[in-house]
Amino acid sequence: MKTIRQFIPYLIFCFSLFAMVRADDDEDSSILGELVVDLMFGVGMAICETSIMCSGIMTFIGVIVLLMMLCTCLCGSDSDRSDLWSSMPSGRRIAGTGAGYYATRRLIR
Repeated sequence: MKTIRQFIPYLIFCFSLFAMVRADDDEDSSILGELVVDLMFGVGMAICETSIMCSGIMTFIGVIVLLMMLCTCLCGSDSDRSDLWSSMPSGRRIAGTGAGYYATRRLIR
């Protein structure tokens, strides 16, 4: 019988797939909201690493994304490449995700 602790990484992974989308004229008005989402995404990644199955799924999805990006860079047109680079996350978002990841890793150990 599986316990609730074994299902928590899967639940967090499933809930991280859903995002609320809201259009604003001012992109910088929800900086705190973006930071919270990025922190929670980092927490989900760290918790997902504790489960072998979840880690395998995350690795599989990561490899597919990297292959798609590589194909776009090599085979895409100039507009495809510029769209790819302009849609990359900002440094603030990467730092928020990393902070959530490393804080959770420290708490887990």
